[in-house]
Amino acid sequence: MRCAACAGRRLPVADPTAPLLDVRNLTKIYPRRKGLFGKGDDFVALDDISFTVARGEVLGIVGESGSGKSTAGRIAMDILPRTSGQVLFDGVDPDGMDRRQRRAFRRRAQMIFQDPYASLNPRMTVEQLLRTPLALHGLTAGPAEDRRKLVAALDLVGLPETLLNRYPHEFSGGQRQRINIARALMLDPALVVADEAVSALDVSVQAQVVNLFMDLRERLGIAIVFIAHDLPVVGVISDRIAVMYRGRIVELGETVAMFTRPRHPYTAMLLNAAPAPDSAPAGPMAARLPAEETDGAGGCAFRPRCPFAIAACATGKPPVRMLEGGHMTACLRDELVIDGPLAGQSCR
Repeated sequence: MRCAACAGRRLPVADPTAPLLDVRNLTKIYPRRKGLFGKGDDFVALDDISFTVARGEVLGIVGESGSGKSTAGRIAMDILPRTSGQVLFDGVDPDGMDRRQRRAFRRRAQMIFQDPYASLNPRMTVEQLLRTPLALHGLTAGPAEDRRKLVAALDLVGLPETLLNRYPHEFSGGQRQRINIARALMLDPALVVADEAVSALDVSVQAQVVNLFMDLRERLGIAIVFIAHDLPVVGVISDRIAVMYRGRIVELGETVAMFTRPRHPYTAMLLNAAPAPDSAPAGPMAARLPAEETDGAGGCAFRPRCPFAIAACATGKPPVRMLEGGHMTACLRDELVIDGPLAGQSCR
C-alpha cells in the first residue's frame, strides 16, 4: 500500500537499531479547581514515565481504570498535549515537527480506539470510510488502484470485498473493530496504538481480534502498543508489558518473566486476580486487592494496599530501577520472591 510519489513526504529514517518510539520522562498534569474560585490540588495523570517500543515489537500497557495508560498512548500519538517530557518517533519529537513532517507522522503512526461503534461514521459506507485516509493524505491513485488497496486492507482483517457498500450499523462489534483496523492499515503505518481495542467486545470476539493483531504483526512487521486492563489478554500478544499504577510505570519487563516472577506486588495482585489459562488457582494475593485507597501521599502510592509494605515505603516515592535482563521495577524490596501464575505457586 505504499505510494512511491509520496516518498519525499516521509519522516527521515533514524538509526534502524534505535527504538521506533522512545518516551522519556513523560508527565501530564491536569489543574483542578476547588469550588468556584479556589484552586485545588493538581491531578497528576502521568508521573515521569519512560518506555520504548522497538520496530516490530508489541508492548502491552496494563493497569486499572485511571492508571494513566490511555493518556500515555494518546500523548505518544500527539493527540493530547504533555506537561513535560519527550516523545521521539524515529528520533523526532512531534512537538518540533513542521507541517510536512507532521503529516508523515500521522501516516506512520495510527490509533485504534476502544469503542468500535463510535469510531465509525454511521452515514458512510465501508468503502467511503476506507477511502477517507487516502484522500486526506493525497494518496489516491485512481479508482481501480484505490479499489485494489481497499480490498487488500479488508482481506488483511478477514473481511470480504462484498462488504464495501454496507454501512456500520449492519455489522457486529467485532466486524466494526476489524473495519477500524483496516482503516488504520490503509496508510501502511509503522506503529499502531490500540487503546482498549477489545474491551468493548464479547470474550469470544476478543480472542478473534487479538489473534488478528498477532497475525498482522507477523505479516506486516508493524509495532503495536496494546493498551488494556486485562493482563491475560495483554500477555497473549505482548513481547513486553508495562504495568501502570496511579500514573507511574511500576514494573516493565518481558512477558514470560512477568508471568513467572513479577517483581512488584501490584503486578502480582493483578496476575493472581486474573490467572493465565492453564495456571494454578489464584492464591491469597488475589484476595488482597481491595478497593482503591488514597492514603499514599509521601511514599509509595501502592503502600496502603501492599501486604509487603515496610517503613521505608512511607519515606519517599520509590524510583524506577533497572534489574537484570532489562527488567524495571519501582519496588524497594528486591528480596521478595513472588511467583506468578506461570510458576504455579502463590506469593510467599
